Amino acid sequence: MSVRQKLQKSGLVLAALTQLMPAVAHAENWQKTGCAGVVEQDLKTLDLDDLEIRQVRYIVRSEGSVESGTTESLDGWVSFKNCKGNLVVILSQSCAVEERYTTGQCRIKDIPSY
Repeated sequence: MSVRQKLQKSGLVLAALTQLMPAVAHAENWQKTGCAGVVEQDLKTLDLDDLEIRQVRYIVRSEGSVESGTTESLDGWVSFKNCKGNLVVILSQSCAVEERYTTGQCRIKDIPSY
């Protein structure tokens, strides 16, 4: 296999992988909605002192298919210093908090864990 063929093949694999991975978004730019700070404001309403927030990331989630079309939504993923897992904050199209849940070992009062 020539170098050119190897590069073309690896490029196709890379293109396929990037379609499967969620994109990290800049909240202020996502669909021009101005979602910046929504998750951070929501965190102020929760008792998180024991967990120590490490990082807040916004992830664009795509749902649907070619036949039905796709829709995008924005989720906030919060990681902590004192537990392995995340708090996931699902936002509506208008950037309102729709749902919250935790993953892994992280537990927050009154928030479901999966």
